[in-house]
Amino acid sequence: MQQTENPQDRFMNLHLEFVEQFKSINSDMKTLYAMPHKFIEDNASAIDQFLATASIPDAPDSFDRSVKGVKDFLYQIEDFKYQTMELFFEHRSYSDKCVEYLRRSQEIRKSNISGIKSTKMLNGLMEELTALRFGLTRLREKGGEMMIQLNAIQGKWQNIKSS
Repeated sequence: MQQTENPQDRFMNLHLEFVEQFKSINSDMKTLYAMPHKFIEDNASAIDQFLATASIPDAPDSFDRSVKGVKDFLYQIEDFKYQTMELFFEHRSYSDKCVEYLRRSQEIRKSNISGIKSTKMLNGLMEELTALRFGLTRLREKGGEMMIQLNAIQGKWQNIKSS
């Protein structure tokens, strides 16, 4: 016969999973947010050199097309940077909600309220916890999409540099 978990134990297990998920996503977002800046920093001199040669008078048409490709590429980087900033602001807002939840859950657990009031509070926390975990999962997915996009941008830069 399988024992069922009592509501407090179930909540505590989900809460601990949430805390780990929250820490992991915070770390992922910090790493992601720094990546566009690092990419630009690492490649700035090569990009500047490439664009400096664009001012050569009477350059062949093929050269003009390659400069246009670099400029389009730079616009993609800029767009990626703004998307990353939007994700960062969304993450920051979500982090504030998570911290507020953590504060409230700790207060409730310390208060040792029993009976019906405790069950109501626990149910409210469970609903909030479920919503927060769903939101964190969405943030992680968006971060993964941004990483794929950054890898594509880095691949384009490698193609531009090698041509």
